Amino acid sequence: MGQIEVLRRACLLLSLMTPTLDEKEWSASELARRANLPTATAHRILTNLAKYRLVAQSPESKKFRLGTALIEYGFAVWESLSLRDLARPIMNDLVKETGETVYLIIRDDKYGLLIDKIDSPHSVRFIEPIGVRVPLNVGAGRRTLLAFLPQEISDRIIDDLDFERFTENTICTPEKLREAITKIRVEGYGIGFSELTKDSASIAAPVLSQGGTVIATLALAGPSSRFTSDMIPHFVAAVKKAAAAISEHLGGSPGTLYQDKTPKRPLPPI
Repeated sequence: MGQIEVLRRACLLLSLMTPTLDEKEWSASELARRANLPTATAHRILTNLAKYRLVAQSPESKKFRLGTALIEYGFAVWESLSLRDLARPIMNDLVKETGETVYLIIRDDKYGLLIDKIDSPHSVRFIEPIGVRVPLNVGAGRRTLLAFLPQEISDRIIDDLDFERFTENTICTPEKLREAITKIRVEGYGIGFSELTKDSASIAAPVLSQGGTVIATLALAGPSSRFTSDMIPHFVAAVKKAAAAISEHLGGSPGTLYQDKTPKRPLPPI
């Protein structure tokens, strides 16, 4: 069997696995019958697709369903087409409202990738270059992205993280990271102090696309001296509002993520 024919058969099998209300997974023999393929051939192709997370096999039923990699690829395409252009005006307004630097971060495997930013007008500010990749356990922007990923994906990433320590406040254990992202899920935003750079602070909220899937985070960052008990509630509300506005442009439904859960006092470093 030539490579082109193998590719054709793999695409055919994937096309037959679109979930419905009644069916979300299928046996290799059922897919083989529908694709008019030998069962052994279909099983071999599905097993290889599973290695790349294009399909997943249930340990209990041994049936196959579409894999999480397809979610990641689909939203990567969506991001590249529209996210930065849609976010830019809202990011500009957020900088004007808060006076702090605004970052737009997407996921690159177990890292957060900074794809756009608008710098604070203040002379004292923290600057990260566009394109920088930092592990998802470090900083509010990246940790918030991790918090709202599907559980299966976030668990895999946490298991794969190296937990490099950048400062004394960097979260360096899976247990503490899971506690932190649980808190973010409950409150709908993340906050961090001096995790990548000393004397820095950041607040972040998730950007959601269709179906409520997180595709990015919007983060506000600056010197911790400006993230005071008086300013934190204002910053949290502003970031959540801006992230919700981007989400709405992308067809997302922020819902309860953006209810008023702003802190009344500064949170301790996490």
